Parts: sequence; C-alpha cells; structure tokens
Amino acid sequence: LAFPSCHDGGTRYRLQARHWWHRRRQLPAQDAGCGAVPRDLDCSDRAVMQAPHDSLAAQEREREYSPSSCIGGNYAPYIEDYATLSAAALASGSRHTEHAYGSAAAHKLDLFLPEPRDSEALPPLLLFIHGGYWQELSKASSLFLAPDCTNAGIAFAAIDYTLAPQASVHDMVMECRQALRWLHQHGEELGFAPQRIVVSGSSAGAHLAAMCCLRGWKDDADLPAGAPAAAVLVSGIYDLQPLLGT
Repeated sequence: LAFPSCHDGGTRYRLQARHWWHRRRQLPAQDAGCGAVPRDLDCSDRAVMQAPHDSLAAQEREREYSPSSCIGGNYAPYIEDYATLSAAALASGSRHTEHAYGSAAAHKLDLFLPEPRDSEALPPLLLFIHGGYWQELSKASSLFLAPDCTNAGIAFAAIDYTLAPQASVHDMVMECRQALRWLHQHGEELGFAPQRIVVSGSSAGAHLAAMCCLRGWKDDADLPAGAPAAAVLVSGIYDLQPLLGT
C-alpha cells in the first residue's frame, strides 16, 4: 500500500505519476482503482517511459522534490515533535530492547514488544525505516509509533542505517534488507512472528522500504519467502533519477 507522495507536486503531477506507474507495472484495473492486490515485483521489471518530471524546469523540479515546500519551508517543528514523542515512547517502553543487526556502527535497531496476551500466537511486527533525504535523522526520532503499535498488540522496530555521504543509496538499501533479513531470522526468539513482518517508512524511508519488497538483486541474496508480508509506504520518493540535478 503506497500513499500519494507530496514530493510528486500538484494534483496534476500526482495523477500523471500514478498513471505512468500503473502503465509501467502493467497492474490490473483493480489496482489502478487503489485496490490491494498482492504481487511480487522483480528488479528486472523495467520499462522506458517519459515521466512527468521530464517537462519540469530545474527550479520546478527542485521545488517538487523538496518536502519542506509543501509545508511553508520550515519542517523543524515537526522533527522536534518526532524527537519529543520518541523520547517519551522510549522512556515508557517497559518491553524495549536494542539490537545490532550487523557489524557497522549504524547497524542498530530498537524493538518494542506488546504485553503478552491470552493467545499463544506471536504478534506481528511493524518495521519502520526513517526518512531524512538519505542524509539525516535516525531511529531515535522514529520511536513515536511504538506506543500505538504495542497497545494494539503489535511489535514495533525502528532501524538505523548509514547515511550519505558515508554511504550510497545502494548501500542503504542493502543495509535495510540486511535488517529485515536479521529480524526474520530472529523473530521467534525475540518474541514476534517472523512471517508477519510489515515494512514501512516515510519519504526516503518509504523508498528504502519499497526496495525491501523487491526480488532479484544481482549483488544481494533474496529475502526469505514471505518477507516482508506487506508494506506501508508513506509519501515516498521512488524515481530517483530527477534528484540527480537537484
């Protein structure tokens, strides 16, 4: 499930982007009507097309791909709210643990588990990948979702990954896929159902979450079958080519 992106500009550009996306993926009609039809996507699924950004001048493209342009230019209050709410969630998280999913300094994740319920079934997990234009923010400002998840009987995890310029976007994708693979491998011992992991993210994090849903990476082993079980992509940037000139 992908929500429309503020980064796609005005309504006309969002409609064009949606039109081209459905043509590119050749999705059935019910998908174009926003129905949820599961489908595995392969990295080899490519098509050449003229995207809406091709007709934009450099200044217009800069604006359309700038998140702050949608909210008046100052996003600092929102980031401060994220940090404040995340600190409160961390302080109140009685079933919180931090883990390393790899060997790099940024390979860390926070895990929150719900209180045990009468059911013997392990809870699902919502894995959240933070945004920040691939170069800022961290899991420390992404924990605000944890209380609502655990109160609903859902485990929650937020991950860190190496940011630019220390890492390329490709490196970040590989790290996020590594985190998903690690969580799937250790799910049962950590206390959640590995076959019920939903990956999510916002902005640049939505792009990275989407990359965790693709199969057939030439330089990366495929993810376990059924991982992730679903994805929630919020305000993501999925076509990165226009960013080369911004």
